[in-house]
Amino acid sequence: MKNTKFYSILLLFIAFFPSIKAQSNIFTDSLAKNYDKNTILLQNGFFEINGEKINYGFFKNNLKREMNKYVMSGREFKRYENKKWSSLGCSVVGFAILLTSVKDRKINWTQYAIGTGLIVLTFPISNQSRNHYNRAIWFYNREAILRGQ
Repeated sequence: MKNTKFYSILLLFIAFFPSIKAQSNIFTDSLAKNYDKNTILLQNGFFEINGEKINYGFFKNNLKREMNKYVMSGREFKRYENKKWSSLGCSVVGFAILLTSVKDRKINWTQYAIGTGLIVLTFPISNQSRNHYNRAIWFYNREAILRGQ
């Protein structure tokens, strides 16, 4: 009795398995088409959507416009820009303080330490900026694949 239940379940599974596989192929094919058509591929100075190369633009305005199509990617891109400008500001101020710390061949060690500290601080901020940039691209591609535009 137990063997007949097992064999009947096995027979049903074998009978319906090809149709399940065919449906999953249709789903993966549509995802693959959406991936090829709608996702952003980054290149040096350009990004590519649907085979079309688009320049980043001045201060990456073209890329920013594209990122703002979706809420999550727009937020992450904004965070990227904030961290990028913070990193640049820290490095410029740090170098300015470092250069002004030397007067008449004497070093003001307090200014020197502050300038060096600001320059060292730019590295983790810059790393966080790059992480937000990559996350923004990831969010954009995820939404583009799932929505299919």
